[in-house]
Amino acid sequence: MSISVAFFIWLGVFSLVLVAQFWSAATDAYDVETGQRVFPAIAIGLSLGAGAGATAASLAFAHLGVDAMLLAAALVLGFVLATYRVICRRTRRKHGAAAKTPIAAATITDRGGFATVIADSYLCKIALLVFLLNWIDSGGDYILAHAVRSHVEESLTGSATMAERTAMIGNFYGAYFAWACLLGIMLQLLVVSRLFRRFNVGGALMVLPVFMVIG
Repeated sequence: MSISVAFFIWLGVFSLVLVAQFWSAATDAYDVETGQRVFPAIAIGLSLGAGAGATAASLAFAHLGVDAMLLAAALVLGFVLATYRVICRRTRRKHGAAAKTPIAAATITDRGGFATVIADSYLCKIALLVFLLNWIDSGGDYILAHAVRSHVEESLTGSATMAERTAMIGNFYGAYFAWACLLGIMLQLLVVSRLFRRFNVGGALMVLPVFMVIG
């Protein structure tokens, strides 16, 4: 198995777990009243940060190259981990031992995470939805990556270097994710609330899978 396949699998797992861990930590750090006030701002910051990061990557890729971009990403991730540790320390000092409820801890310890999900039909449906979303998303990513590589090979001459090919791919993905984030922000502001009012939560959750299957 080549390093690219291993990196692709790791990146998919890491991206999914990172988001889940972030919101889990956020729910531990804030009470309900504070969360209702802070979480919308956090969500907007996530979308804006993703778009800004994709744009910056698209502009910097041709000048820095793959190795420097990977190093920059590692440095940013290290900064995020350091910030997370600071927030965790402040949360422990603020809430003390009561930050974790004994009942929740005992439930997970006694039954285990998988047993807890399997025993609850609602959690099973959520797990199935997450599985289907990531399955479809991974398939779409693979199809897009194959199309991008084919386009690069057709656009560049045979004398083009690997660095030129990589820069072209990096520029495309940076612009692609920037526009995707911008579109996501517009949908969240203008469409999502209307979908919830018209179809309720259950119907609204099915909109994205349906569009992904059609696409």
